[in-house]
Amino acid sequence: MGIKQAIGTTAIEAREEAFLQRAIARWSNNPGVEIYGSLDPHHRIGIVSFNIRDNSTGKLLHPRLTTVLLNDLFGIQARGGCSCAGEDIKRTDFHCQWPL
Repeated sequence: MGIKQAIGTTAIEAREEAFLQRAIARWSNNPGVEIYGSLDPHHRIGIVSFNIRDNSTGKLLHPRLTTVLLNDLFGIQARGGCSCAGEDIKRTDFHCQWPL
């Protein structure tokens, strides 16, 4: 029996939703954090896309810097930029500020 079967998908989904609720509740109150997508944990998966904005200058923190800080300082696995969108983003009008 695998780990997923031993824990059960219901327990995994409940834990993921709890983490999402906690993250969204805290980050959505911070004016420097821009969360993309629905703020309702029931309408998203366990991935939160966001940018960090310097409130004094209005500029976005480079996503790769954010990624390095999350990984190196806090042990949080993250991807920066538009890398997760890949080919899909190229078929839209969206302009990624940073190269893929």
